[in-house]
Amino acid sequence: MDKLQFLIDWYNKEEDRKASVENSLNIPIGILTVLFAIQFYLVKDFDFVSCRNWERIFLLVFVIASALSSLATGWFIFKSYHKFPHEYKYGGIPYPTQLIKYEKELVEYYKENGSQFDNVSGESKFEEYLQNKLAEHIDKNSFNNDEKYRFLNISKRFIFLSIITIVIAFIPFLTNLLFRPPKPQQVEIINLDSLNKRIETLENILDHNLKENAKRTETIDTTTTATGQTN
Repeated sequence: MDKLQFLIDWYNKEEDRKASVENSLNIPIGILTVLFAIQFYLVKDFDFVSCRNWERIFLLVFVIASALSSLATGWFIFKSYHKFPHEYKYGGIPYPTQLIKYEKELVEYYKENGSQFDNVSGESKFEEYLQNKLAEHIDKNSFNNDEKYRFLNISKRFIFLSIITIVIAFIPFLTNLLFRPPKPQQVEIINLDSLNKRIETLENILDHNLKENAKRTETIDTTTTATGQTN
């Protein structure tokens, strides 16, 4: 088996693992955002005034447990991104131009000093250099990926615990929602000035109509009296 090719394949495998663990962090982050929103909703819409004691205690205990689990989830997700207080430093092979230049230097050196080295060529020394570099970077990258996956798996356990506790918290919330007394409806008058003007206009129209009716009544009475006197 070609040792160099084996190390190259392993190096590429660790690069794929690095991309995979970074992509897999998106799902826990999305779930965590939804959990925080649900926790806020349960506390905000719960009627603490008319609730029974067991409902209040039950809800607060499990919402707090879910919130703490969510915070722990966020912490381990952060640890998967950033190994506090240090960063995840991955190793990589040098640029192709550097490798070609170094190989050329090795070949020339061992050609010029071949008498000092028995059966040693620049090509073999360059291959040995690549193997050592790849092995060094594989060790570092593999350790980083293992650590990221370890923290990610811990965060998944906490997020599962957060989901379970928030589901249980819905029991007192739904009980309170079904049996609490209905809230009185509030009527809000937005534009009082406009309403007052309309009321004033209606009053003026009503007064005017009353006065007109009174005048008509007096006129009819006066006409009736005058007609009676003439007869």
